[in-house]
Amino acid sequence: APTNSTDRVCTAQTICQSYQYQTVAPTNSTDRVCANQTVCLSYQYQSVAPTNSSNRVCTNQTVCKSWQYESVAPTNSTDRTCTNQTVCLSYQFQSVAPTNSTDRVCANQTVCLNTEFQSVAPTNSTDR
Repeated sequence: APTNSTDRVCTAQTICQSYQYQTVAPTNSTDRVCANQTVCLSYQYQSVAPTNSSNRVCTNQTVCKSWQYESVAPTNSTDRTCTNQTVCLSYQFQSVAPTNSTDRVCANQTVCLNTEFQSVAPTNSTDR
């Protein structure tokens, strides 16, 4: 503060860098305070983008359950989407097994004609 024998000293306000956000706004007698933005980890996505005065919010990515597959992969700003695997019906068999990113494919079992007999029984993953 100025006195009878000294002048006030003015200093330029701090400018937050592109990787920072303002945590405390400047006043006539205090400087602005900046903080580094949070960096999301490899298993997280940005659920709320940072602004000049707020930090980004990172959220853990959804982990698909054993009966699900990843139908939409995560990005830096979106979560992954998990979808339940198709369940084959009693008259179907699994023709293509599911993976972490693809669904199972079911096919109808062969139906024996009246002039045929079943020589090999179907299983969950093979036709008769």
